[in-house]
Amino acid sequence: MGMLFPRVPPPVFRVTKLLYHVKTHRRFNTSSGVPKVDQALQAISIVQFRDKSDDLSKPLLLRGEPGGSRQPAAVGGTLPAAGKWFVDGNETRAVRLDFSYLEGGETHRDVSHRRLGRDGRGLKSFSSTTRSFLYPYEVMSPQLDSNGNDAVLDFYNWVRNSIGEDDIPDITTYRELLASLLSIPMDSEKPRFHQILGPLWLLDLAQRYNAERPAGKGPVSFYMAQQPISELPKHLRGDLPTPRLALEAGRGDIYASSIWLGLEPTSTPLHRDPNHNIFTQLRGAKVVRLLRPEFGRRLFRAVQAELGARGSPNMRGVEMMAGPERELLDHKVWAWGSAGSEEEDAGAPLEGMAEAVVRPGDSLFVPMGWWHSVKSEFADGRLNASVNWWFR
Repeated sequence: MGMLFPRVPPPVFRVTKLLYHVKTHRRFNTSSGVPKVDQALQAISIVQFRDKSDDLSKPLLLRGEPGGSRQPAAVGGTLPAAGKWFVDGNETRAVRLDFSYLEGGETHRDVSHRRLGRDGRGLKSFSSTTRSFLYPYEVMSPQLDSNGNDAVLDFYNWVRNSIGEDDIPDITTYRELLASLLSIPMDSEKPRFHQILGPLWLLDLAQRYNAERPAGKGPVSFYMAQQPISELPKHLRGDLPTPRLALEAGRGDIYASSIWLGLEPTSTPLHRDPNHNIFTQLRGAKVVRLLRPEFGRRLFRAVQAELGARGSPNMRGVEMMAGPERELLDHKVWAWGSAGSEEEDAGAPLEGMAEAVVRPGDSLFVPMGWWHSVKSEFADGRLNASVNWWFR
């Protein structure tokens, strides 16, 4: 949801290793007692938005219509992507990506059976419209469920044993990617944070596994994070027009924009952005906890002191994604009010903290400098999709 650190794409399918201890994700109690971000109705104008946000100095949740059928007027109405990118089933978990559209108009069967091959730059798709598009994924591995099963390993075994040449020609290409995640010796107590570049079919294949996984097995999670809208295929860029709010509420300078697309649980660690942020939910729901700038700095310095570290809140790198700093910050931000949390160990909500639950059709305004952390509302493998724009 925020600009985490400059995104330098790693070599295709080479895994970047960082240590990070994963805690069990729960569904969050949205009646947690944490003060809620102020809300506004979808009919709010730009002038009213500036007034209710105290001239862009405090967060504001703009409510769309239930189900995401219409975005707030200040955002510019419904984003075309909300209706074009997804196929809605009978249940929330049945929502799938519409590959017949995302991959350039081919039928889903054509996409599923497209051969993959290698050139001098690495794996590629042979689609004439999407062959050069590889997306940035964040993956924790191993992903241990409550029974100690590794979802990444189970996913790999499912592909190896259940998906064959009759289903997808050249299936070995799929297996090579998954094997690259599993080829690194891992301490089961300290899962690693990986960054890879991969094709869109990786997300689809993982979602198929989550729908078919055996009872008692946890879902596998892949998260396409901080994918610039400007680098999407042309027909997809047009589905995410810049919101009126970003163009008119400030100086009209759009700093950057990204999509966030993955299988729950998804999360973004506590951080702050140097620009205003408008964040819109397309599918699923996200819980956002925010801290005023002065309280966020105070928390960061307290965590640094507790760890005996001397990091800067303004110059943060990969340490914010993995390791003791993230683990301790996550605990302090999320321990209070999470369903099933040990309240006696959680203390009280942090001073200066507010919470927003962003559902399809909603948009959340996060002012520059406000600290925020984001988690999906659920952790059962369903699809979650968001988009955001940073502006000034």
